[in-house]
Amino acid sequence: MTQESNDKQDSTSKQENVEENGVDSIKDTKHEADTSIKPEPPSDAVFDYAGVAPPTKKENREKHKEDIKLGLVKEPSWKEKAYGIASYVFPIVVYAPQYSWRDELFGDIVAGITVGVMLVPQGMAYSLLASLPPEYGLYSSIVPIFVYSIFGSSKHLAVGPVAVVSLLIEEALAGAIAEDDPMKEEKKLDLAIILALLAGLISVIMAIVRAGIVSNFISHAVLIGFTSGAACVIALSQLKHLLGFKIPRFDYPLQTLVYALQHIKETQPATVTMGIVSIVILLIMRYTNRWWAKKPVDPQGKSETLQKVEKWSKRIIKLFL
Repeated sequence: MTQESNDKQDSTSKQENVEENGVDSIKDTKHEADTSIKPEPPSDAVFDYAGVAPPTKKENREKHKEDIKLGLVKEPSWKEKAYGIASYVFPIVVYAPQYSWRDELFGDIVAGITVGVMLVPQGMAYSLLASLPPEYGLYSSIVPIFVYSIFGSSKHLAVGPVAVVSLLIEEALAGAIAEDDPMKEEKKLDLAIILALLAGLISVIMAIVRAGIVSNFISHAVLIGFTSGAACVIALSQLKHLLGFKIPRFDYPLQTLVYALQHIKETQPATVTMGIVSIVILLIMRYTNRWWAKKPVDPQGKSETLQKVEKWSKRIIKLFL
């Protein structure tokens, strides 16, 4: 009963206030309620957690200079500036002193052997794809790794020749040298070296002017189309090795396929058999690796044999360190 009486008293008091103050009191209460709601920022603006737009790089530099003048921040010495420049140009200056020889050397040795086993045949294949001698594929595979260890800043970037670059080099060299030129092979090597030098200079200039941001404007569809087209061109360029007879160079990949179908009777059975068996083995290894990756892993993540090999390898390494 007391609760009902209190509710009635509240309702009657509200009605009396409305009658006394009129419509103005209602407008005031509505205005107070509206002011409590903050307007939402535009969707295209960038704000931090406090709802304020972050300062730009220019504003940060000016604020830093003002803090140095006021004595709030200590101005870096010439040694600190030199170290900052050296660490920016040569990232090895930063991570080399932090390298743990006892803990990380074994893993790096295993990774180096794995990369070497894969890199030698891969580099030779890319060199043949670019119509160059196989040893130049080894040069272009080994030297960039040592150079990138000094100038590189990423641990996950693969450095060296790729199939698309090899194909572009082959196209450039074929269009610059006549087929009946007696000095064809020597000129091809000279032009390939000059082309590599020019590509390196352009890459250095693009790195200085920070032109890598242009890649952000390339759409995903363009990348997929380029990758798929390059894969088809590379596969058709290797038909002559798979079928066992010589196919002349054409301007369009479709002409290569038509010529191969017209001369299909010239195929060498042994060559085709070897190629098909190699492709089947690669596919089996690929899908076996996927199946093996889905299997549940031991909590340790390593078998007893692998643990023993790693244990004795670390002991041998510690003897020399």
